Amino acid sequence: RDRKAALSPERLSQRHPPEIATYLRYARSLRFEECPDYMYVKNLFGELFEERGFEDDDAFDWTIVAQQLVGGSDFSKSCDGKLRRELCATRASEVLSSEEFED
Repeated sequence: RDRKAALSPERLSQRHPPEIATYLRYARSLRFEECPDYMYVKNLFGELFEERGFEDDDAFDWTIVAQQLVGGSDFSKSCDGKLRRELCATRASEVLSSEEFED
């Protein structure tokens, strides 16, 4: 933890867009009791998102992986978050215990 704190935001984010360093400087500047300006952060990364040409398709990496693990339809038809997590956890443990993941 101390090693990371000693590194500058520029050093920590040297292979990433400059917005990462900006965010790290902002986060470090906050006092413990201070509430972050979420709109500032959202806009910071929203502009980067658009600048990089990404499209908002409402598909998140973790959702896509979960759908693949569960098999798609069961996951998307379920609107109960707890059930989705249970389905995903069950399917993930099945996949991880299958022969293809054995050494």
